[in-house]
Amino acid sequence: MEVKAHRPRNVGWARAAALLYGDWGTSKAYVIGAAFLATGYASFPIILAVCALTGLVAYNYVIVCKHFPDGGGVYSSARMQSRVLAVLGSLLLVADLTVTASLSGWSAMAYFHAPREHIALATIGLILVVGAINFFGPKHSGSMAVTLAVPTVFVVIVLVLLSAPHLTFQHLEPAHQSFRHNWTAFVGVILALSGVEAIANLTGVMKLDPGSSTDVPMVRRTASKAIFLVSIEVVLGTALLGWAMLSLSPYLKGLLLERWDDMLTVLAEQFGTMAFGPVFGHLFGILTALIVGLLLLSAVNTAIVALIGLLYLLARDGEMPQGFARLNPYGVPWVPVIVATALPVMVVAFSPDQISLMELYAIGVVGAITVNLGSCVFNSKLDLKWHERSVMAVTAILLLANGAQAQSYKILHFFAGQLDGSTPTDSPTLDAAGNLYGVTSQDGAFRYGVAFKLDTHGREFLLHTFTGGADGGNPFARLLRDAAGSLFGTTSIGGAFGYGTVFKVRP
Repeated sequence: MEVKAHRPRNVGWARAAALLYGDWGTSKAYVIGAAFLATGYASFPIILAVCALTGLVAYNYVIVCKHFPDGGGVYSSARMQSRVLAVLGSLLLVADLTVTASLSGWSAMAYFHAPREHIALATIGLILVVGAINFFGPKHSGSMAVTLAVPTVFVVIVLVLLSAPHLTFQHLEPAHQSFRHNWTAFVGVILALSGVEAIANLTGVMKLDPGSSTDVPMVRRTASKAIFLVSIEVVLGTALLGWAMLSLSPYLKGLLLERWDDMLTVLAEQFGTMAFGPVFGHLFGILTALIVGLLLLSAVNTAIVALIGLLYLLARDGEMPQGFARLNPYGVPWVPVIVATALPVMVVAFSPDQISLMELYAIGVVGAITVNLGSCVFNSKLDLKWHERSVMAVTAILLLANGAQAQSYKILHFFAGQLDGSTPTDSPTLDAAGNLYGVTSQDGAFRYGVAFKLDTHGREFLLHTFTGGADGGNPFARLLRDAAGSLFGTTSIGGAFGYGTVFKVRP
């Protein structure tokens, strides 16, 4: 079969918007939960900052899609500057899309409440099914995306309406005084930006604007309509649902921390119960989990579609073997379909949990978008207006700072607010083997805090659970360690007279 010069242009703005929503729309599924996990009731400024960044990136990518109608995303823009930079950007984008497919699939299984011991296997099966669907082309996978996006928007609207009477600022806590702490938390929850690179890759299969041709293609109208429509829904929806989450009583803090990875289900259950009773809340929670899980499935599809498009473009430009550009009877490059499916399968197979996938995310997506925007800023051949170039430069600098922080930041453990404790208030103590020892001031079996050990793999072991009685409760200070390995600390309440204790514990 001969290699064709052009793939079919059959993706309209609605399908393009649905494919984008399959990634950006998932931000509501785990970003607000991740923000709460990071800073609790002080997370509202972080959620708003993520929304602002999403809107800023959307504006930039309307411009990018206008100037690069043949697809390729970061590869196309960087190639005009340097072939080496283009390959680097492509590798970052491959990493980004691979992790996006893996993380979205894993999160979908969390919403479907797959057993934790089988969640990796279930995610692999999901990715294989999505890859098989893409054998028949983006038009068909785009139709699937439309089918999944519409009910999700409906659920978001219902959630906003149910929570509206209960929205309050009463439970909000002030942001952490340290800029570094807030910036670190902000970087940790930027988990749904890769959709714009997916759309930039898809411009090569988008329907042309009226008056343009394959020789002089233009897709500005198609791309801008898709990006603006989705970004408005995502920004408003994420902000309102984040506010709704923080309007729930602090008495539910333990529940919110425990179920951060299916937060929209929790919101559906809680606000559904407030509106129409527990039966409705339970049923609405099930419906929400099903629909959001399917949307996350659509995010897997968006990432795989973008990977296919990128690998095809690389082959067409001679950066990969020409076999990668050979099309099947449906106009799909069949080797990239296999590769785009196999990569996330391998990542999931070697990942222990969802948190490990989140840690992989930021470097790829932020790096790819930064290289794309930076290449456009310094490309004098692009007919950019001064304000467009200025906004791109500011966005690129912000993302570069995010990427630098992501490379130096690693989460070792998330406290769930249950038996493992919550609200650690001081730095942990490090031993020679790399183990960490510390205390939490809240929760545990008796709600008075715990003393814990974290090994080098981030696994937590409880050394003592405080009862609030004779042994004390609510420890706040850092543990001290002697040469023999014993740990010493204090509690703020309990003991014989109720005013606290000094204690010793052996690991």
